[in-house]
Amino acid sequence: ADMGVYADTGEQEGWAEIDRINIGNGNNNTNNAVVYAAFDAAEELIWSGSASGRLSSHLVQYDTDDSQDMNATIPSLRLVTQVRAFVESPVRQIIPVSDGVLALGDKAVRVYTRGGVSLASIEALEEAPNLLCMDLVPQTSALVC
Repeated sequence: ADMGVYADTGEQEGWAEIDRINIGNGNNNTNNAVVYAAFDAAEELIWSGSASGRLSSHLVQYDTDDSQDMNATIPSLRLVTQVRAFVESPVRQIIPVSDGVLALGDKAVRVYTRGGVSLASIEALEEAPNLLCMDLVPQTSALVC
């Protein structure tokens, strides 16, 4: 599944597509579809979650185009992290936090470093088997699902 990334062009509309990436194993089937995306301002990463449970991050990088003006840059995306966060669930939501990223699936919240190392897995209670969203409570360390 392709995920378009947009950059400020200075025009009235302000956005233009700069790159497309493929999530997963290269197949364009619905399991690779991006179902959630979030921007990580701390590291300038774009996090994406797929229908097949993959969690990925990409870095926007700017390369000089040698065929044009030397000051011209071409933005592109470089894969930084890709992990299988959930086996039987899509990634429902992503929240970048100071120490990494939170990923929500149907039955759990997973915590990863920005490099993809698993730090924790918090399983849902039996009374709440289908998690749909999460949020951090301001000025506390509480997570509500």
